[in-house]
Amino acid sequence: HIVLLIRLEGKQYLADVGYSRPFYNIIEFQIEKLQHDLTGFIQIERADNENEYNLIRYSKFKDNEMKIPDWIPIYWFSLNLKNIENFRPTLDWIQTR
Repeated sequence: HIVLLIRLEGKQYLADVGYSRPFYNIIEFQIEKLQHDLTGFIQIERADNENEYNLIRYSKFKDNEMKIPDWIPIYWFSLNLKNIENFRPTLDWIQTR
């Protein structure tokens, strides 16, 4: 799965460019900021290690109001730079199946 960090006019954003698309809109990269897109409410939280984060989604709704928070993890990601060649075996497999 690939998530891009975009820096634009002094702000940072995440764009999900993978196949499963846990969120559809570009979201602002802000820790613990509640954000909304077509999939519902999502949020970025810090993981245990430096430069590591979790993307979480709010999973329960009632009458369009959030009640007791019930967040589910969507995926973990890192801001460590990766080379596209690290993904070559998976990309080749996806393109040829």
